[in-house]
Amino acid sequence: MTAAPASPFPALLPVGSRPRSKETETSSLTRQSQHLDALARRWWLAFETAGSALRAAGPYLGGQELGERSRRLVEERSDVARLLQSLARDLQADSGFVRWLAAPTNR
Repeated sequence: MTAAPASPFPALLPVGSRPRSKETETSSLTRQSQHLDALARRWWLAFETAGSALRAAGPYLGGQELGERSRRLVEERSDVARLLQSLARDLQADSGFVRWLAAPTNR
């Protein structure tokens, strides 16, 4: 029997739990912040790719359909940004990329 592959993400600490030492706590928060940044970067890339696809498809979509799809993309980006901000608060992690993703865009 083979062991399950190790997750690339460390186990998240339950809310309210305390690591054994300050060093462990700092290390854990740093790792969680790094993983949160990586997650936010991947979402950003997905939204940028979707926006590029919409711009490329613009000549083939009607103005109303393009507008509706663009509006939904903006809403989805906002929803994901709120979820990532909530996750950052829950993890007590600092993520500049999450703040950046949540910033309004002029695209």
